[in-house]
Amino acid sequence: MRHNESDFNSPQGWHPGLLREIVLATASKLSHHGIPLPPLDFYEAVADRGEEIIIEAIAEAIAASHDDTDTVIANIRVARRFLERFGDDLFLATEETDDPLLARLAAYLALEGSDGYNEIRYQCAWGAQGSPDWGTLWGVKQKIRDFTPAFVLKVCMKGDFRWLGVECHAPNRVLPEDINTRVRARTMIVSGIPVLAFSPADVEKDASACVEEIGCALSVLAQELLAMHGLESRPRLDFRPRGERSLDD
Repeated sequence: MRHNESDFNSPQGWHPGLLREIVLATASKLSHHGIPLPPLDFYEAVADRGEEIIIEAIAEAIAASHDDTDTVIANIRVARRFLERFGDDLFLATEETDDPLLARLAAYLALEGSDGYNEIRYQCAWGAQGSPDWGTLWGVKQKIRDFTPAFVLKVCMKGDFRWLGVECHAPNRVLPEDINTRVRARTMIVSGIPVLAFSPADVEKDASACVEEIGCALSVLAQELLAMHGLESRPRLDFRPRGERSLDD
């Protein structure tokens, strides 16, 4: 399926509420195929947030000065990316998760995922499409070295890579209150790859916040690659959420 020929695109072009139609049509099709899903109100929230992102992008493009074509083009691309790719990415990633909990994370990775520099890109045919010169790919249940996390993210720059895994732990797992102990419990290193672990309660309560935390970790890895190429200073390798970092820095 080519992204510019999505089953979910509207032949009439963009109008307010179009992304909402795309998201709800995708959820309906997933349900029709018997794929395990979160409840409908979750997808309504995803649709509302997607509409906000598109409207914000279009508003920023309109507000840009006449000679600021870069801002206009960048924001129009944001809106077009959602309308041309989001329905397909949401369908394929949800199908791959085959789990209503992981489907929540997949939806928000597709909706809001960022490495601090670029929007991250879902890759359904993992390894078949090559790696970008600069950017981050993500996939579902792909093997890295000797393990297969729920999600794998690959930060790329000019042939160099950094990996991040994301897992979900058992429902009864409670993270400790002490920050340092919590960090050790939250972040694992498996085969030399950092892995962020969320409980099902974390994901069900706020999948968007979990994706924001993933983005913080990705930004550290992206900055490390930039430092390797002499473009930024070397970062401190700290994968805690920003709010927790400030408490003891």
